[in-house]
Order: sequence, then C-alpha cells, then structure tokens
Amino acid sequence: MLRHRCPDVLYLFDALLTIPASTADCERGFSVMKQVKSDWRSRPKSPNDLRPVALTSLVMKAMEKIIKEHIVRATEPLMDPLQFAYRARRGADDAKIFILDSIHKHLELPDSSARLLFVDFSSAFNTLQPHILATKLSSQFHLDDQLTLWILDFLTNSTQKVWVNNCLSGLRSTSTGSPQGCVLSPPLYILSTDDCRSTHPNCHLVKYADDTVLLSLLSGSSQHHRPALQEFVEWCDSSKLVVTFCRRPRDPAASVTTIIHGNPEEVVEEYKYLGTTFDQSPILCDVTLPCP
Repeated sequence: MLRHRCPDVLYLFDALLTIPASTADCERGFSVMKQVKSDWRSRPKSPNDLRPVALTSLVMKAMEKIIKEHIVRATEPLMDPLQFAYRARRGADDAKIFILDSIHKHLELPDSSARLLFVDFSSAFNTLQPHILATKLSSQFHLDDQLTLWILDFLTNSTQKVWVNNCLSGLRSTSTGSPQGCVLSPPLYILSTDDCRSTHPNCHLVKYADDTVLLSLLSGSSQHHRPALQEFVEWCDSSKLVVTFCRRPRDPAASVTTIIHGNPEEVVEEYKYLGTTFDQSPILCDVTLPCP
C-alpha cells in the first residue's frame, strides 16, 4: 500500500536502512531514545521498583528486525540448549519440564537428592557490558566483524532522557546495558549469557532469560552445589552480572547453607519458579532474592 500511495517515501526508508547496514556504524539518530519509567509494581517504594522502557522509531525497529533475523540464523546452532527464552519452539514450560524430569529420574536412584539454587540478577539487561558481548559474538559465535561492530555501536554512546511524574530529564549518554523495549535486546542478552554453562556432571544451569536455576543432582551424603557453584560465581564476576541477596537473620547451623561471597543464601521450604512451585522434600531449595 505504501509503495503505491507514497513511492518517494520508500527511497527514504531504503537509504535509512541501507546506509547503516553498509557500514559498521549504527545511525546516531536511531540511538537517541526517550526512556519512560513505567510502574511494574502496584506501589513502588523506591526508584529500583521502576522499570525503564526505551521507545524507538518504527524505522529503527524495522532495522533491528533485519539484524535480529541475521543474528538468529547465524547463532542458533551454537546456542546453549538449556536457554529456553526468546527462541523458536521453546518456552517456560520446557524449562520447568526439563528440571522436573531430571529430578524425578534422579530420585529413582537409591540415596539420592537434588538441590536447586534460584538466582535473581540485579537489573540484568541494564548491566550488560557491550565490549564483553562483542568479544563473545566474535570468538564464540564467529559473527561477521562488521555486524559485531554495528551492534557495539548500537549499544554504546546512546543518548537518553527519562520521563518521571511529568518531569523530563536532560540528555545523558550511556554505554552500558541493552535498552528494554528494543527488538534486539532479548537476543543480545541471551547471547551474552550463553557461555554460562555447567561443565560438571549432574549439574545443570537452566536459564529462562535472566531467571537462572543451578540444578545439582546429588548422591550419598553430598548436600552442596560445589564446585559447580564456584564456577557459576566466577562466571558472574567475569561477566559483571550482580546477584542480589536478601539478608535475613537465620541460624546457619539449622540447615545446610550455600555461601556466595560470604553471604549465606536463604534455604526455603518452597519457591515459585515460572509459575510452578518447587517444595523441599527431597529437594533443597536455595534462593537469592532482592533485598526488601
């Protein structure tokens, strides 16, 4: 319809999409984004209870979709099979089925148990490091250098302004994070965390976007995640992802505890993950929660 009614406009769209695609630079006009902070809790108590959403033009979204299709085709065969978010023919149910099926099969063995560590990353999308992502895209997924540089340019030196309570801030430049609300943000995030995998037998890192579960299938008297937990913590540190902790008074001797950076994790009787409740017996559930 646009072709017949406004034929001249198509030349403009072609130029807008072709020029940045033919260079390693993302069009600067596309990176000037207005961010609206929308309530995601009924009664926000602090700025951390507000989620930023980036609003970009339709032309930029069209450009992102083209880039996304190319990235997905190039990286899908190499991606972690235990990442269940933002991928075709996968979803939250598949993640839960994998966890439950692994646990049930393992518990059929004598003297066996399972331990789950539910992890909550602090502002995962907002703390994505573009330079670390670019290195992974090049070395791990062998993405075209020009496309990798374009993505790096897309994520860095973006100007943004924030609208809160009818007040508009001034322009600020940012080179950290993947803006929520953009077409490219979900696939770029799961690519940046793709190498978060367990190399230890009977230990699995199940991921649904930033909802991560360390599943340890234990035997005998063993009741700890280590060394799989240590491997996971080291990966978080190297990737600049922060795990938040809920510090509540408890007796460490009352239960088997998991320690991360000197912080004991809360052992809970049950935990709701992606809509399904996991209870303790014979599963031990550790959980990292945002501080209240």
